[in-house]
Amino acid sequence: MAADLLRMGADCGVLSSAVYERYPYRRIELLKELLGNLRMTVDDQVASWCLDLKTKEELSIKPEDSENLSDLIRGIDSVQVAVFFEELKDCSVRVSMRSKDVNLANVSKICSHFGGGGHPLASGARVNGELHEVEERVLDEICNTIT
Repeated sequence: MAADLLRMGADCGVLSSAVYERYPYRRIELLKELLGNLRMTVDDQVASWCLDLKTKEELSIKPEDSENLSDLIRGIDSVQVAVFFEELKDCSVRVSMRSKDVNLANVSKICSHFGGGGHPLASGARVNGELHEVEERVLDEICNTIT
């Protein structure tokens, strides 16, 4: 579709800006929250953060506001695995995991322990339980995998 638009004379810069460089202010507030609550473990190889229901409601967060934030955190030099935990209204937690090196951490295999899956470098799961309990269980599994 993008190629068709370009062939028809669409401005690549305008398209790129419209898709990748525009977001609501609440996304910046969410990023601020993320950076303020970032947790580094396993010699700074694992970065994780949690988004609870209270914060989601206070900031009026929508599902698309958290897209690709795990990729941003994975970009930290020492980080091999980035994990995002999002508390859901049904007493479950959405877990989104990204890895830099499948030989160190195949996140699809890690997520499969919790009923999820995906790709070796990008996977997820939906885990029943309280946010911080799920966080500890998942981080323990990651630690067992990469140490």
